[in-house]
Amino acid sequence: MPKRRHAAKQGSDAFDVEVAELATGNTLIHDYKYQSNRVGTQGDTLEHIIIKVNEDARKVEWSFDEWMERGLKWWRTRADRVISCTYAVVVDASGTVSAIGEVIGVRKDRNHNPVRIAIEIEPQRDSPLLGKRIAVNASRNPIEFTRDILYLDE
Repeated sequence: MPKRRHAAKQGSDAFDVEVAELATGNTLIHDYKYQSNRVGTQGDTLEHIIIKVNEDARKVEWSFDEWMERGLKWWRTRADRVISCTYAVVVDASGTVSAIGEVIGVRKDRNHNPVRIAIEIEPQRDSPLLGKRIAVNASRNPIEFTRDILYLDE
């Protein structure tokens, strides 16, 4: 049963949230102030990595595996930070989640560019986030690290 909880968001005023445990072990948080939902581990310091692919899912017909292949290779980022993440989320140009998985490791590109890494995941094909639009920053950087995944109401 969801509980209404009072919490403080870093850098803003206090707000009310409703918290429900999901079957995946994550927490679904509904934010009444911003009228939005997010999946995260409230109060936890674990991060998730969001990878923005510059393709629109409405224009390309890629499978879950094709989105994973496109989104998880070869990035210039810190391997230790990626490994400490809980989930890797691949989103299209509109911010729609196209693939998601639990981070299990990284692999470096020894043949072409040893500075770049690929993210290894355990796919979550039944994730409640698949197909949902989530908030992503406006940066041109395709990689974003976040503690909570804020998803937008339909």
